[in-house]
Amino acid sequence: MNKFAVISALILTQVIPLENHAHAASTADLTPVGASMEFRVGTPQSHPVAGARILVIDPNTGKVIKSGFTNAQGRWHTFVTTAQDPRFIGVRHMGMATVMTFAKGYNETLILQAPIEPQEVQPITLVPYRSGQRNEPFVDQGNLHRHVIAALIAAYAERQGFVHQAAIKTEGLYSPWIPALHIDPARIAR
Repeated sequence: MNKFAVISALILTQVIPLENHAHAASTADLTPVGASMEFRVGTPQSHPVAGARILVIDPNTGKVIKSGFTNAQGRWHTFVTTAQDPRFIGVRHMGMATVMTFAKGYNETLILQAPIEPQEVQPITLVPYRSGQRNEPFVDQGNLHRHVIAALIAAYAERQGFVHQAAIKTEGLYSPWIPALHIDPARIAR
């Protein structure tokens, strides 16, 4: 690493804070999120899977907070209560859970970040267990809508003083965020 890169890194760590502690929250500050949820379990071809067992796990404690089976239409309705996800404070009143799904004749599915909020529908895909196939658990990130993701990114970017890149006319209204202080990577790599 050259002197310019070291000096730049030292200056940036002193000038640009990585956290805005005014927006940080302890778990004591988090309000519970209670939500009526629907889980829809189906195959990659959208055929419903009846009798699938669903476990809803609190990501903060690792404990199963709800468990149930899908009906003939591959659906399970339940009410879930969990702590508000601190990443979404000021963005959306929403919690998160980890969801595991099991059914005879299928590989397991793990959803790492299932949003918990009123009237949420969480689709779950179960991949058939077959000879000669790559049989392993299927992992999904969760059903976070693109507008929720954009609002979360905007909240953190604004807190850090980032700015929007110039919009591309053919791409509609969205333009990605960038740090207000731009460092040319070519100069750092020398």
